[in-house]
Amino acid sequence: MGLLKHNWLTDHIIDFEYKQYILLAYLQRVKSSFSELCLFPELSDLIYHYRNLMHYIENKEIIDENLPADVKGVDIKQMKLMYEAILQDDEMMEILNDIVAYALPMFEDAIYEGRELYEIVEEHIRMDTVGIVPLYNKEGYFVLTDEDTEEASIYRYDLSSIEKPDETFRTISSSLLKKVKKSKYDGFEDLKLELINDHEELPVPAIYRFHSTLQVPHDQTFLPVTKRILLKELLAA
Repeated sequence: MGLLKHNWLTDHIIDFEYKQYILLAYLQRVKSSFSELCLFPELSDLIYHYRNLMHYIENKEIIDENLPADVKGVDIKQMKLMYEAILQDDEMMEILNDIVAYALPMFEDAIYEGRELYEIVEEHIRMDTVGIVPLYNKEGYFVLTDEDTEEASIYRYDLSSIEKPDETFRTISSSLLKKVKKSKYDGFEDLKLELINDHEELPVPAIYRFHSTLQVPHDQTFLPVTKRILLKELLAA
């Protein structure tokens, strides 16, 4: 589906009705995806745009607070100076302010709906470890299975850090190794031995199995939700 442009607020024509049309069409597509339990990348995109709007408001407040001002008068009773900003928002800024005020609650509602669906999906995913989890778990494997599919998807994962000036983010990347028949393995212990033989660089790997009792889209929901669950598990460990 088409996501919202990162610069949708200022792109092309800055007109309230035009931006309203763009936003409503986008949110309609998002809700359609949510109705099919497709959560990503839509939910991440909603949060990205919501944060951008909040940054706009925060930055505008900082600018407004630092505008040059003239003393308008003195309130003797309150003992404070009353200021009148020299620079006022022009017509375009007023339109942008109206668009942001209109869009924020709509993004909030859509994010709330997406997070509720996320929690439902998460509640239906069970995590188990295959064998003993080693002390080193920054690399390893995870297996995805569900009730209605005979296949098991085997992924390799890697936990890494993204350094930024003010903070460090932990992220998890994954790559699909193969798909196998669930019936081929009994408790997936045999799979662990197979992976050790095939990938000697990980002689004692961590292996997690995630099983969903809810039928959801694999790439748009099951995989990304699982990776978030696994990331929390690894960081807690």
